[in-house]
Amino acid sequence: MPTLGQIASAIRSRPAGADHAAFDVIFHDRGQFEQVRDAALLTPDSIADLLRIPVEWVTRFRVYEPGNAIQFTIRRDPGAGDPAEAAALLAELDVV
Repeated sequence: MPTLGQIASAIRSRPAGADHAAFDVIFHDRGQFEQVRDAALLTPDSIADLLRIPVEWVTRFRVYEPGNAIQFTIRRDPGAGDPAEAAALLAELDVV
């Protein structure tokens, strides 16, 4: 099975205030977007598992149909910027 980094055309992260980070997972191919969406491969629970954070820290989750994208926001630990931080771990997918 391909990884998210292989099928997503972009995974972008950005600050969303002092204690949150927002992410966009964008798919170039509509078919791949629909497969991920329909199989519920990206959900608040799966994001929390992937980032090793409590599911309550996934504060926003949205499937954005017009853009073939899945968007979510997570709460950041007060120690934001630590190399082991969840947001930093997912941001590594930008280069995959």
